[in-house]
Amino acid sequence: MEATKSGKAGIVGNTQNFKTYEREVSLHRAWAGLQFDRQSLKTVSGQTLRILNPGKLNHNQGPDFLDAEVQIGDSRHYGHIELHLDADDWWRHGHHVDPHYNPVMLHVFLFQGRAPAKRADGTEIPELCLGDRVATAPAPTMASTLPCSGLASSNLPPFPHLWLESAGFSRLASKAEAMHAQLKASHYDWSNVIWAEVAAAMGGPVNAMQFRQLAMAAPWSLVQRLVHSPSDVEALLFGIVGMLQDPPLDEYQAHLKSGWDFLRLKHRLEVRPIPFKFHRMHPSGFPTVRISQLARLAAQFQPISALIAVGGMRQFLKDGISSPEYWRCRHNFGSPPGKASYDLGLDVRQRVVVNVLAPIAILAENLHPGQFGERDNANSKHLATLPSSFGSAHDCCEETRAEVGSDRKGTLLTMLRNIPPEQNKITRQFVHLGLKPQSALEAQGLIGIYKTQCMDFRCLECEIGKRAMGCTSASV
Repeated sequence: MEATKSGKAGIVGNTQNFKTYEREVSLHRAWAGLQFDRQSLKTVSGQTLRILNPGKLNHNQGPDFLDAEVQIGDSRHYGHIELHLDADDWWRHGHHVDPHYNPVMLHVFLFQGRAPAKRADGTEIPELCLGDRVATAPAPTMASTLPCSGLASSNLPPFPHLWLESAGFSRLASKAEAMHAQLKASHYDWSNVIWAEVAAAMGGPVNAMQFRQLAMAAPWSLVQRLVHSPSDVEALLFGIVGMLQDPPLDEYQAHLKSGWDFLRLKHRLEVRPIPFKFHRMHPSGFPTVRISQLARLAAQFQPISALIAVGGMRQFLKDGISSPEYWRCRHNFGSPPGKASYDLGLDVRQRVVVNVLAPIAILAENLHPGQFGERDNANSKHLATLPSSFGSAHDCCEETRAEVGSDRKGTLLTMLRNIPPEQNKITRQFVHLGLKPQSALEAQGLIGIYKTQCMDFRCLECEIGKRAMGCTSASV
């Protein structure tokens, strides 16, 4: 902390009396909003660095920011980012022996340390020293307060719910465009993209990356050969991530281990251990429980593209996923059955529909106009064998809005309007402003507004900010 003692300008130099926690919150805020000098960034080793996506703040066990993207030299890197005030905190906190920090691809700090950060396997991690680049940053309390708190209630658009719906559809359209890149990379293998995205959503915010790795280790092209037997799919998924290597703890695990041994030899598979997180989680969200549910989902929805038809989404919401008797009241192999039931909850299914299935459905309609909409499950089979080239993408938001804008019974828009809004710390901040979402679509609008405008203080791009500053024609 020598820089603090010397009185350097910066986030910590200006707040010498702040507690360490408050300093870290302020640093996180500055990183999330990229509120620092980003000109000519270089790693500690001297390589040029560009921040393409700062990632999402992680409130659970593991690195501070997840799913980030940076360019170091000529190479793009995807993974997690860990932030510290002092670079030596990497070693003090024991990250060098914790496998949860192996996906960290950039270590960011204010003050240089004595030794470069290393992963548990001994490999060095690229590092970025911000130092005096962080000249100013919002006070720590701004991390949980909207910039317009004192002005919003008197400057709401005349039809706020229409505004939120429009913002919600724009957010889903943005997600669809992001998935388009994955679709291109997979040579338009729709089934595998759906499989990977659903798996990541089933992992939840804590284990999303781990479940995406699981879907890559066990791709849909392999899983679909086994869907006639949910037990075989379960054996594949548990086995390939290394959960069936130790001596079985009970008869059911022994049965799965036998199935995995057969599949491993038949398909020449290798175990790919994945560091799933269990810490501070409710048993219903344990990776063991979710893997078993993912196996059942693969067997229940055939083809898997049936999930992105409105009928398939409705069925997923209504009927859920049938769990085997073994996992109905267990959360780990060998544990005695309890009283609690660990079926896939409706709130989780709703999040999967809103965050994954709806955007993929929008993308499908955008690339294949007229072939998606009110089709039933049987008519969605062609999506599994779409041609390998579609040409350029259209304006996803506008075209899909026109497709479902008539609000016919059974359309995607109607379904999203009927799903209750997600309750989280972002949406709750808007309630006292008079913006209480009435549906999942409106909640997506609030989340989108917060992440694209509020977090970066881009108030003049927001309808509330425009009205507060007297520069709007009240078009919404």
